[in-house]
Order: sequence, then C-alpha cells, then structure tokens
Amino acid sequence: VSAAGSSTTGTMRPYGLDCSGFICWCGAQLGRGVNWTRENIGEGTWHQWESSVEVDADELLPGDIAFLNAYPGAESNHIGIVVGFLENREPIIAHCSSTENNIVVSTAGGVFNYFRRLVFLADNVS
Repeated sequence: VSAAGSSTTGTMRPYGLDCSGFICWCGAQLGRGVNWTRENIGEGTWHQWESSVEVDADELLPGDIAFLNAYPGAESNHIGIVVGFLENREPIIAHCSSTENNIVVSTAGGVFNYFRRLVFLADNVS
C-alpha cells in the first residue's frame, strides 16, 4: 500500500496511508470503484470536508467522519472515522497517525472537534 500523501506537504507514505487516504480506503471497501470514491468522498481533507455535512455530536453514527480543524481557515487538518462509542457516548475514532504507527483507534478527546457525515450517507439517513 502506498499513498502520495498531502499535496501541500508532498509526503509520500510508501508503507501506509495518510489520514485522508485512510478515509478513501474505507470508502473503497464499499466496492464502488475508484472514480466513485473520488467523486463521493474526495481526496484530501479539504475535499472530504466539502463532500460532507455537519452533524451534531449527539447524532453521530458509525461511518461519520471527524476533523481536527474546520475549513475554511485551517491550513492543515486531521481526519478519522467514527467506529463506535464508549458507554458515556464519547466517539471512538479510527485514524491514520504516522506518529503512532499508522492506524490507531482512540477517543475523540480534544483531537477531533468537528463531526460531519459524508453527503452520500446523509442522503440515506432518515
């Protein structure tokens, strides 16, 4: 697995994904193809923000995405995907962290401050 990484940093990850690449990889597991993934999820955190809508923390569902910073205005960002909740409803986030040896699972705990739902998922939630 390799990913080109961020166009702003130019970081190549020859043995793993960056955080936005991980979100693309998760979407690719739906089996809809590369073009669908690019169009509906987007490459890079900016496009993923633009491909999603805000969701209140109390309405989060597994599959929603979580960001460190809000756009516009943020020069950099970090993204993860909600995979569950603690008993107190604190979101559990899977994300790619090069400082923690690739894919990790952690609580939102001040790292993830903005929660969003990908538009193609929002259209299917009643």
